[in-house]
Amino acid sequence: MDAPGLQIKLAFASEEKFCKHFRQLRRGSIFLPMRNPLPVGTRIMLNINIPLIDKSFKIIGDVEQSFDRHARISGIKVRCEYELEKIIPEMEAALAENEIYRRLLGIEEKAVQKATAPVAGKGDHADAGILKKADSGDSGLTMEWIRDAVAVEEIAREDALPPVPEKVLQEKLELTAQEREEAEPSGYFIMNLTRAMLRSGYYDPGHPGAKDAKHGLYDEFLKVMGPKDELMVTNRETREHSDILIIGMLDDPVSIRTLVGPGVSGLFVPKLKEYCNRKELVSFTIKREIIPDHFEAFVDIMGDPHVEQREHGTPGQYLTGALVEKGITEISAVFIDDMVQFERALPWRVEMAIQRLAKDLRVMPMFVGFSAEKFKDMKQNIVADIIRPLRHPRLLNDFLVNCYIISKHVEGMDAEDIEEMIVEAFPFNQLVPTVQFTFEEFESLALMLESEPDNAAIAMRLMGIKRILKHIARRVLTAKSAGGVRFLDQLYQHEIMSFEELPKDVRYVIKTRLMADDVRNNCENYTDGIQSVETPEDALVYLKCFRRSIPLLLETRDWGIVIAIARAVNNATALRPIGTREFSESLKAEKGGVVVDEAANEIFFKLADIEDRPVIYVFKEVAHDLAMAFREHMRNPLDAKATAAFFNELIDILGHLGTEILSRVLAAEINPMAWKRAIELMKKRGGAAVGWAGRILSISGQPLSLYLASIEVLSGTGMDESDFEVIRPFLTNKDPRLRRAALDSVTVLKPYDAEGVLISALNDPDARVRWHALRAIDKFAPISESSMIEMLSMIMSDAPKAGTITRKDHFDRTIRLISAINGMWQIPIPLRIESDIIATIEKYIPTGSVWKRVIGQVDENANLVLKSAVPLLVRIGGKESKAFFKRLKYPGSPYGDVAADALAKITAAEG
Repeated sequence: MDAPGLQIKLAFASEEKFCKHFRQLRRGSIFLPMRNPLPVGTRIMLNINIPLIDKSFKIIGDVEQSFDRHARISGIKVRCEYELEKIIPEMEAALAENEIYRRLLGIEEKAVQKATAPVAGKGDHADAGILKKADSGDSGLTMEWIRDAVAVEEIAREDALPPVPEKVLQEKLELTAQEREEAEPSGYFIMNLTRAMLRSGYYDPGHPGAKDAKHGLYDEFLKVMGPKDELMVTNRETREHSDILIIGMLDDPVSIRTLVGPGVSGLFVPKLKEYCNRKELVSFTIKREIIPDHFEAFVDIMGDPHVEQREHGTPGQYLTGALVEKGITEISAVFIDDMVQFERALPWRVEMAIQRLAKDLRVMPMFVGFSAEKFKDMKQNIVADIIRPLRHPRLLNDFLVNCYIISKHVEGMDAEDIEEMIVEAFPFNQLVPTVQFTFEEFESLALMLESEPDNAAIAMRLMGIKRILKHIARRVLTAKSAGGVRFLDQLYQHEIMSFEELPKDVRYVIKTRLMADDVRNNCENYTDGIQSVETPEDALVYLKCFRRSIPLLLETRDWGIVIAIARAVNNATALRPIGTREFSESLKAEKGGVVVDEAANEIFFKLADIEDRPVIYVFKEVAHDLAMAFREHMRNPLDAKATAAFFNELIDILGHLGTEILSRVLAAEINPMAWKRAIELMKKRGGAAVGWAGRILSISGQPLSLYLASIEVLSGTGMDESDFEVIRPFLTNKDPRLRRAALDSVTVLKPYDAEGVLISALNDPDARVRWHALRAIDKFAPISESSMIEMLSMIMSDAPKAGTITRKDHFDRTIRLISAINGMWQIPIPLRIESDIIATIEKYIPTGSVWKRVIGQVDENANLVLKSAVPLLVRIGGKESKAFFKRLKYPGSPYGDVAADALAKITAAEG
C-alpha cells in the first residue's frame, strides 16, 4: 500500500501517557486530540516516537470519526487496520526490553514467549477464568474448554442488520407526484389556520366573525391528516435561513414554500413568520385526535390579542396557561421562553424533539384530575409521538444520548427516569439499529476519557450512555430482536454486562468469538494439531472449532488464517483417523434440537468424494459469505489481484463446495469483472464444472446470469457434441441473449447438425443472433453443398416492399451472407454461387443501356449488395462474372469504374 501524503508525528510527554494510547492502539484505533479535526475518511500515517525507545514506528490509519462539538475536547478517532497485527508485536518486543514498560503494560510474558496452542488434557472448566484470561489477551483456551464449548447444540448465526442509510435529510427539497398529492393540502391548511387565528383576534370568541373565521377548518384538518398521527409546524431561524417547516406529513420535514410554491408563499410566509415572532412561538403540534371544541378553543387562544400585553407575562407563559386552563392536551406548543440550552451542537431536528419533550413534561403536572396511570400513558404517548418523525437511527441516537439535559429543566425527574421512559417508548425494531451509533459514541468517549481522565463532563456522559444501554438490554432480553445477540455481545465486550447475566445464545456467540481469536492468534498450533490428531473424538473437536470460527475470520478478512485452516484440514484427510469413510459419515451437528446428518446433505455430500467431506463440513455454512466476499473483492481491481490467489486455492481445496460458491456468484453477479473471473475459475473445475453446467441447464426457472454462465462453461470445458444436447433447447429460448450464447457454443462443441443450426439462425428475429450465426458459418468451411444451396436460397429471395424494417433486415442478411461466403477458405459449388449471386444483383441493378433512364431509381441497399458481391465474383472469376461486369460497364454507367476494376482483377488472376 502506498504511504498517504498526510503524516502526523506523535510524541508523548511521559511513559504513562504513551501507555494510555498504546492500549487504545492494541484494540485497533486511537483517539488524537486536535484543534481542527480532519474530515472522516482521511488516510494518514502516524509516526510514533516512544519515550525511552530509540526505534520509531509507522502506522497507517483512516479517520473514522471527527469530533468538534464537545465543550472541552475535540479530535479524531483513527482506525488502524493496515498491518497492525505485524506492527503491534514489533512494538511489544521493543517495549519488553524496557523495565518501565514491562511494569506498566505487563508484557514481559507476552513479548518473549510463544503463545500456547490448545492442548489435550485437563484444563480450567470455569468459564469465568478462561474468559478473563482470553479477554486480557493471554492465550489459554485449553482443549478441554474447547471440547466443552463445541459439545453444545449449534445456534444459527444471527442475520446481519440491513445497512443504515448514510444520508440524514434535514429537509425534503424535491417531491414526487405522490408526495405532493399527499402533503400539499397541509400547506394550504396552515395558511387557512393562520388566517383564522389572525381574524379571530379581532372578535370575541362568540362573535359571528370569529365563527366565520373557523368555519370548516376542523373538517379540513381531519381531511388533511388522514391516517397521520400529528401535524407539527416549526418556525426555523438560522443565520443563513428562515423558513416554516411542516413535519409529520412525509418521512422528512418539508418547507411550506415547497408545498405551495414561491408565489403564494412569498405573500403568506412573511405574515406567518411575523405572527410567530409576535407570539414568540417556535413550534406547535396538533394531534389528529383533537376534539372539535379543543380545536376551536386553540384557534381562539392563539389569536387572543391580550397575549402581547406584558402585564400577563411572556407570550409563552400566557398562551401555555390558557391551553392548560382549557384542558387541551392534544396541542404541544414550544415558545422562546421554553427553550433548553444544549451543551453541544445537535441536528436541529433532534434539538426540536428535545425542546418539545422538555416542554410537554413541564406542562403535564399542570393538568388536574388525571390519575397516575393516565399520566404514565401520556408520557409514553408523548415520547412515541416525538420519536416517530426522527426515523433515522443516527438522529434517534442523538436524541437518546442527549435527553439527560431535560432533567435540568423538569422538576422531579432525573436523567435516569427520562432515559428509561424514552427507551420504553422506543419502537422495538429501531432499538438495535440505533444503538450501533450509541456504541460508536461510547467508544469515542472512552477513548477521550483515556486521553483526558479528569474531564468530568465526558465521564458523566459515559455513565449516562452505560445507563441507556442497560435499559435497552432489559428490553432486548425480554423479546427476540434482529441484531439483539450482537448487541448483547457488545455489552459484554464493553464490560456493561457480565457473562453470567447473558442468555445462552449470547454466551454461545462470546465463546465462538474467543475461539476465533485464539485460532487467529495461534493458527500454526491449531493447524499442526489437526494434522497430528490421534483420535476421532479430538479430530471432531478441531473441525467443530474451525466450523464455528471461520465465519468470524471471514468477517475480519483474515484470508491467510482461512486458507491455512483449509490446507490443514485438506491435508489431514489423507491421514487417519480423519481420512476414513467411518469418520466422514459420523459428521453430524445438532441444530434446533435435531441432529443433522451432514453426510446425508444432498447438495454437498452425495456429489462429494470422501476426502472432500471434512473440509466441506468446516466451510459449508459460510458458502454464502464466501460468495459475497468473492463478489466484493472482484469488483475492486486493486483487491482482485490481491485476493485472486486466495480464492483460486480455496475453491480448489473445497471441491464441490467450491463449485457451489462459484455458482452462487454467477447467479447474482452483474459486475462484468467478477462474473468473468468466476467463469474462469469454474472452467478450471474440469469435470465438476461440466456436471454443474449440465444440472443448471436442466432446471427451469434459474436466473439468466446462471444460464449464460453455464453455457459458457460448457463451451469451455465440454468434451464433445453430446455436451451440446443440454444447450440445444436454448436455441429457441424467448430471450435473444440465451439464443446468442447457445449459438456461440455450436462452433466449439460442433454438434452433428451444426450447419443446419447456424443456417436456421440466419432467420432469427434478433439482428445480433443473425450476426452471430453468420460469423460462425465460416468456421465450418467447407460447408456442405446442401447448406450452401440453402444459403443461396435466402440470398435470392425477393425483398419485401420498400419502406419497411423487414426490407432493411432482408438486405442486411443478403449482404452478410455474401460476405460470409467470400470469407470461407474453401467455397463449394462456385459456379452455382456465381450464377445465383449475379441473378440476385440483376434484380436490383440495371446492367444495359435500355435501363439508363431508371438508374436513379436504384436504392442504396441494392448498391450495397453489389459492393459486397464484387470481391466474391472476382474471387470465383468465371465466365458469367466477366460477362456480367462487361454488361455493367455500358457507356455512362455509374458502375463503370467498379466493373472495369473487377474485370482487370479477373484477367490478372487468369494470366
